[in-house]
Amino acid sequence: MNALLSDPSLDEDSIAAIVALDPGAVDPNVAADCPPLESNTYPTVASNVLYKSLPEDHSIHLDVFAPPYESDTTTYPAMVMVHGGGWLRGCKTNLQKEASIASGSNQDEVNYGLSQQFLVFNINYRLSCTPETAPFTLASEENGEVDTNEDLCGWTFATTDDDTDHDALDYGAAIHDVEDAVAWAQAHANEYCPSEGPAVASCWNGNVELVGNSAGGNLVYMASGRMGDVADDAQVQAVGAWSGALKLDYMDPPVDAWPCEDSQTWKADNCAKAERKYVDCGMSYPTDPNDPCLPEYSDASPEAWYFDTSLPKAFFANGTPKAVMPFATNDLEVVSEASAKSFSDNLEGNGWDPDGPGPTGAFLYCKIPFDLHATNYLYDYSCPNETDSVYVTMIDYLNGAVT
Repeated sequence: MNALLSDPSLDEDSIAAIVALDPGAVDPNVAADCPPLESNTYPTVASNVLYKSLPEDHSIHLDVFAPPYESDTTTYPAMVMVHGGGWLRGCKTNLQKEASIASGSNQDEVNYGLSQQFLVFNINYRLSCTPETAPFTLASEENGEVDTNEDLCGWTFATTDDDTDHDALDYGAAIHDVEDAVAWAQAHANEYCPSEGPAVASCWNGNVELVGNSAGGNLVYMASGRMGDVADDAQVQAVGAWSGALKLDYMDPPVDAWPCEDSQTWKADNCAKAERKYVDCGMSYPTDPNDPCLPEYSDASPEAWYFDTSLPKAFFANGTPKAVMPFATNDLEVVSEASAKSFSDNLEGNGWDPDGPGPTGAFLYCKIPFDLHATNYLYDYSCPNETDSVYVTMIDYLNGAVT
């Protein structure tokens, strides 16, 4: 039961239905939807820092991870990290391990081999969940989160009563949150410099890498695409995603690229629901090529923005749906290979350089030949023709743009 509840593609109704089968068997940390804070293993230098205020006393927060002290003159790029969860669940503690590793602050006694350390800002953002849904609970005593269902739920891609100074569009609340988090990091990065005595006045090198997984991968590409070319002060210098939802129309029947098997009725029933709720297109499962959600999917996909080769250097990785898995697991790559492959083909068609060295108009597409999703392949698997892990390959490939 708890394995089912931990699946990131489950919608709220499915979560409630599974819990109702045996409420006493539910792990409260799974029901809380966000893992417990592991501050001893993945320490922060600041937790639940306010980066955005919303109407009616709601607010959104981030956690800060900083490198170990080296010297008063060492500089670091910043990294803004965006969690996944189908745009309707999850929180920043889902990526506390990845954030800590990127900063070099991890205390798990593992050398992950990253060649660069970052000032990491791991964010929450607004979601399409329904605030009153139980047991779908974002904040709990165990996970240390302060952003509640009332703070974050109730927003969709179609929301139009929110805007930002960083693009000219008034829709996409979660995208605006990512943009505002980048602006906040640019304004405040130097407040979190490592030190062993008096505060270090400056340690940020002026560059930002924007990364996310699953739905967060969609958001980082949407935000970067909407913020203009790298000459724009609001823009980041590199963008990376693992299992990012890069083309939503390839994730739903009738295209039939979504990796759901008929035998997996617990999952097949809601495979399309997360993205349909996010684009505010109703919850019925599509049945024909005239599905009215398809135009909405196109608008909510970053492909339309990535015709411009002056956008930041890019990396994205995906598993292969329905491939032979290397070990028994309930996890499936819920963002299809077809989505990433089509995005890659479009980049090449628009003049982007595959595996290119340049700081703009260059990208690396990492296809994992197993049916694994997001963090399940970050550390133990490699991209084609690479020997390092997927996470190290992403950091190394994007380094030239941020160091």
